[in-house]
Amino acid sequence: MLVLVAVHLVGGALLPLLARALGRLVWAVAALPALATLTWALTRAPDVLDGRPAHAGLDWAPSLGLRIDLRLDPLALVMTLVVAGVGLLVLAYGAFYYRRANAGREAGLLVAFAGVMTGLVMADNLLLLYVFWELTTVVSFLLIAGARPGPMRRRAAEQALLTTVLGGLALLIGVLIIGHQAGTFRLSAVLAAPPRGGAVTVALVLVLVGAFTKSAQLPFHSWLPAAMVAPTPVSAFLHAATMVKAGVYLVARLAPGFADVPPWRPLVLAVGATTMVLAAWRALRETDLKRLLAYGTISELGLLTALLGAGTRTAALAGTAMLLAHALFKSSLFLVTGVVERTAGTRDARRLSGLGARLPATCAVAVLAAASMAKLPPLLGYPAEDAVYAALLEGELPGERWVLAAVVAGSALTFAFTGRYVWGAFTTKPVAEQLATQEGGVPRARSPLPLLIPAAVPAALAALAGVWAGGTDALLAPYAHAFAPPDGKPYHLALWHGVTAATLLAWATLLGGAALLAAGRRLGPLQRALPRLPDAQNGYRATIRGLGELSVRVTRFTQIGSLPAYLTVVLATVVVLGAGALLFGALPFGDVPLWRTPAEVAPALIALGAAVAATASRQRLAAVLLTGTVGYGVAGLFVVRDAPDLALTQFLVESLTLVVMVFMLRRLPSRFTPERPNVVGAWVRSFVAVAIGAMVAIFALVTTDDRRPGSEAPDYAAHLDETGATNAVNAIIVDFRALDTVGEISVLLVTTIGVVSLVRVWGGEGAEPGQSAPVVGPGEPPGPRRGAGVAARSPSAHWDEPHQHWLPGAGERPGAERSMLLEILTRALFTSIVVLSLFLLFSGHLRPGGGFAGGLVAGLGFVLRFLVGGRADLGLAAPVDPGLVLGGGLVIAAGGGLLPIALGAPPLAATPWEFHAPVFGTVHGSTSLILDIGIYLLVVGVILKLIAASGQTLDEAR
Repeated sequence: MLVLVAVHLVGGALLPLLARALGRLVWAVAALPALATLTWALTRAPDVLDGRPAHAGLDWAPSLGLRIDLRLDPLALVMTLVVAGVGLLVLAYGAFYYRRANAGREAGLLVAFAGVMTGLVMADNLLLLYVFWELTTVVSFLLIAGARPGPMRRRAAEQALLTTVLGGLALLIGVLIIGHQAGTFRLSAVLAAPPRGGAVTVALVLVLVGAFTKSAQLPFHSWLPAAMVAPTPVSAFLHAATMVKAGVYLVARLAPGFADVPPWRPLVLAVGATTMVLAAWRALRETDLKRLLAYGTISELGLLTALLGAGTRTAALAGTAMLLAHALFKSSLFLVTGVVERTAGTRDARRLSGLGARLPATCAVAVLAAASMAKLPPLLGYPAEDAVYAALLEGELPGERWVLAAVVAGSALTFAFTGRYVWGAFTTKPVAEQLATQEGGVPRARSPLPLLIPAAVPAALAALAGVWAGGTDALLAPYAHAFAPPDGKPYHLALWHGVTAATLLAWATLLGGAALLAAGRRLGPLQRALPRLPDAQNGYRATIRGLGELSVRVTRFTQIGSLPAYLTVVLATVVVLGAGALLFGALPFGDVPLWRTPAEVAPALIALGAAVAATASRQRLAAVLLTGTVGYGVAGLFVVRDAPDLALTQFLVESLTLVVMVFMLRRLPSRFTPERPNVVGAWVRSFVAVAIGAMVAIFALVTTDDRRPGSEAPDYAAHLDETGATNAVNAIIVDFRALDTVGEISVLLVTTIGVVSLVRVWGGEGAEPGQSAPVVGPGEPPGPRRGAGVAARSPSAHWDEPHQHWLPGAGERPGAERSMLLEILTRALFTSIVVLSLFLLFSGHLRPGGGFAGGLVAGLGFVLRFLVGGRADLGLAAPVDPGLVLGGGLVIAAGGGLLPIALGAPPLAATPWEFHAPVFGTVHGSTSLILDIGIYLLVVGVILKLIAASGQTLDEAR
């Protein structure tokens, strides 16, 4: 199971890269994971249906209790067959639907979505389920938006993302509460002994909100019709068969354990029944075929929500039967709609006419699928609806009569809008014929077979599942066994149960739907005469507009444009929270020696003196240099205290920070902006500065004094030999705390992207598009022009200025900013700097160094190349996109962490190794070197990205 999910995700990442070479064959490759999953699920089905679920697990972070647990039980089996089966058909359809230019991206995203959806339905851990839940939201956003989104697709993608993420946050809070109350996040364990109490009641309401948003239930439904701007394969896979089923799947998964909790049944029955009726009524007004199907989907999802959340055996059986039927007929109808749109150039029912005669095969497939949606025998929709009425007539549900009335009305409306779909798509309409003739004639068309076959398969399966109702019951009934059976004989799916109340209701529904369909245009005046309900789409737009206005008003008071004010608020918050924790939770510490050796005094005094001087400085450059001196003083303390790794890293970070800060100073006035006298503000900032310093010092003393015998803190030194390392610091970073490291470098990547984006979009008056204007203080003139200053007045300043542009990029620098000595030394030392960085990288496991230190050294070498030769020379030194280096580093680090899984070991596990080389002798190392290489590349990529951003502003500042 783990391998199947991983293959989907890896395939989704690789397919865009293979598309150019494979062409249309990329779709055949994309179909392989879905085919493998479908085959595997079918081979496992006998055991699973016989009560022997399949399990797979992996320890992710055992010390934190985090595991990847997957479980294939009867409900997961049904959903897996739906995801893999429909996914396989959609990928076959996409091979002939998409243009070659978009094939790789779309195929990769569809495969990735199939993978995360498979993980969601198999997840046996609440936290893992939530992760896959949010991944479906992210991939759905990318599929709806497309590669080059227009305004409509972008807005639809944003709406789907915002709505489902809001529900996802509610779901997260709910599962955290449930897991905490149950004492475990293992889903099967939670359902075996479901917790109770007031907190669980609140949690279930939050979980249902998440399910309602995902499955487009009122009032969160408006994102689904808006998402119909997505291509047909996306709508067929995500919005008919899989993603929208995630919410009802969650309801079905939790119902065996929580259906009896008081708010559960009233919520699912009321929301589901209301959604079913109102969405079906709304579908009758639609002329866009896809939007008609979308509102029909919302209606049927309401029915599924009510049935699968009802918590009875017959309702569970009816719900799973309806879920399977809906996945089959609705995916078929969406794919047929794509054929109609591709053939006729529109999906507007008012403009379509005569396609039934010109596309007889397509029409036949559509009628077959529509018959199942209308619940006509012998297709699967009919026995499923018979089971629905049987469940609602058992007398086990609260408010059963109202729910039954709503289901009868909704089912009749479903029959009506099903007929409206067939009529709108395939019948001959004189008005539409006349309009088409005026626009150039009715196109002659034929059914495109490669697109029609994937649409015909699910329609045929719906017919087969209905005729062979006994086999369908054998597949679906095991999930229903989780509920206590009612008195008497348990209900089973069948085409004919004799003349029963349920059968009579089913046929009465068909007659009512036929009457509504026959009423035709007379329903229009009735709809207009009835009071219109609030439009959910308008409500969404008003909400977004209101949030925007509120944010403007709030930021008008909180974002005042003063960095000191922001820092004061942030640091004051840290002081309050940190001091409170220290006062109530810290133990008293013992005697504190002023120093352990007199050698510590000198660097400490240097750091303290520089810090005091920096606060008094009025020159920006002097303040930056003094702040750097503080860092160098702290690095000196590390040297004295025998911490060479920390000292090396501190020296490198301070050096790089100084260079970047000097780059930025070129865009700022030389002196700090004079402030208006504000005694109160000065005293507040001084108090917060002293308080934060005191709190950090006390915190350091408390934490270091807490290291005593018997502590539960891990003893890394005792296990150092297991890593094959002699450098404890590096072993902690890439072995013991490797998961933390991967998280930290991910944050570093995201932060870099944010910083670079801000630099590029923060334009000013007079700046070129995409560039930034120099920043000057309020009331101050801009900085000196090019050629001004001491260099322009003093001839002695030009003693080493080159007179010829003999190196690439030399022309980017004015003569006064060039130094032949620095240019020669930089090129002479650059190779040595890179070699030194590689030495630190590969030796870090045994001596001071590592990927982070090595990356900083290499980055400083690239900074020197940029300083002497500009962007052209930097391009020669690093002829690669910094983004590729940055992303490649993260991929290598994460991939190296996941590699042990393939070998049967926990993720991020490291194995020491050694070999004898002819020249180098015995070489020692560890597989954690892969993570170190990823860190090295990511740090180099970060520096190259920052150089590119700051270098652009440096050139503009001239």
